[in-house]
Amino acid sequence: MTRQPWRRVCPEIFEQFDVIEAIARAAVDPAIAIPVQRAIAENLRSDREINIFESALDPASDVKASVAVRFAEQFVMDVANVSEELRAELGMAFGASTFEFVQAVYVYDIFQRARVGFGRMFSAAWEHVDVDLPEGVSLWSALEQFMRSVALLNGLDPVTTELVRLRGAMVHQCRLCSSRRSVAAVDAVGDAVGGAGIFNSVGEVALSEPRHQVAVDFADVLVTQPWLLDDALVARVHATFDHPEIVEIILDVVRNAANKIAVAFGADAPNVTSGIEYFAIDMVGDVIASVDLGSLRTP
Repeated sequence: MTRQPWRRVCPEIFEQFDVIEAIARAAVDPAIAIPVQRAIAENLRSDREINIFESALDPASDVKASVAVRFAEQFVMDVANVSEELRAELGMAFGASTFEFVQAVYVYDIFQRARVGFGRMFSAAWEHVDVDLPEGVSLWSALEQFMRSVALLNGLDPVTTELVRLRGAMVHQCRLCSSRRSVAAVDAVGDAVGGAGIFNSVGEVALSEPRHQVAVDFADVLVTQPWLLDDALVARVHATFDHPEIVEIILDVVRNAANKIAVAFGADAPNVTSGIEYFAIDMVGDVIASVDLGSLRTP
C-alpha cells in the first residue's frame, strides 16, 4: 500500500471504497456494465480505463445496453439535463433494478474521477485491490456507510469543506444541495453571510481567500474533467494543503457527488420554497437539517 500514500490517511475509508467498487461491478450484468464503463472512460478521456474495457460489446446491438450507455454518458457529462424521456426509457429497460443501476453508474463515474485525482496528486497509479464481496450488503447500504465515514473527517476547515460542496452542487445543479448551508461553515464566517456573500459567490466571482480559490478550482476539475488536472494546479494544491487535507477534498467530492443520483431522477427538490435550510453532521455521520439554525448548534 506504500505506493498509494493516500490510503494511509484513512485506511478504513479506502477499504469501504474498494468494497463499493466490487459491489458495483457485481451488481450489473457484464453485457451492460462493460460498455457502460467503457463509455464513461471515453467521456472522461481515460486511456487506461478504456484499455481495461477494450473488449466491450457494441451497445447498439442491444436495446438495454444502448439505453444504459446513453444514460451513463448523460450522467457523466451533464446530469442536470437527463430528460424525462431518457428516465422513462431507463425505467422501461431496468424496471425494479433501475435505482441500483444508477447507483452503479455513480460509482463507475465518480470513483474513477477520484482515482485520477489521487494518482495525479500523489504521482502514483491507483492499484485495484481485490476484495471479497460482503454477504447481505447492498450497494446503497455500503454507499451510505462510506458517506457517513467521509462526513466525519475533520482535517479541513468547515468553510473550505462547504465551498467544495457548493461547487459540486452548482456543477450538478442539485437544487436541494444548493438550498442548504453548513452550520459549522456559517458559524465560522458569521451568521450575516449564511445565505449570501462567500457561499453564493462560488464560481461567479473570485473568492477572497486564496486557499478557498485553490480548493474550488481543484473541486471544479474533479467534477468536470479530471484529466485536466495539470501540473500547475497540482502544484497550487500541494502548496496550499497538506496531504490529509488533499485526501479529504477528493473524498468530499466523491461523497457530495452522490447528489447526481437524485438529480438524475429529478428527485432533488429543496425542502424550502424560499430562504435557506441549514444542516449539521451528527455523531455517526448522518445529515440533520432544519430551517432553524439555532436548533442545529451543539449546546
